[in-house]
Amino acid sequence: MSKFERLLAMQPEGIPSRPAPKKLSAQAYKIPDTTLAPEPPEATENLRPPKPSSSEYVKLTAYIPKDTHRAVKRILLEADQDLSELIEVLLTQWLRSQ
Repeated sequence: MSKFERLLAMQPEGIPSRPAPKKLSAQAYKIPDTTLAPEPPEATENLRPPKPSSSEYVKLTAYIPKDTHRAVKRILLEADQDLSELIEVLLTQWLRSQ
């Protein structure tokens, strides 16, 4: 008898009891052989380093109205664009106008 069977038997009314979890076979616990290193992705010509790990980028936090944020996200999703790219374009245009 498991030390928890008594607790399981005291199931409150109205809450269905769950069956005991299945025991996994030894095969389920085997760690895959990782002696072969995964192939690196093919390099593309205009590939920038990832922004979080690049020293060329800084994180920017701004407060904007929720409605504006939702509308911008919707349009960017439809256009398959990134918010960071949009902000970069807008700030660059603003800098040129100064």
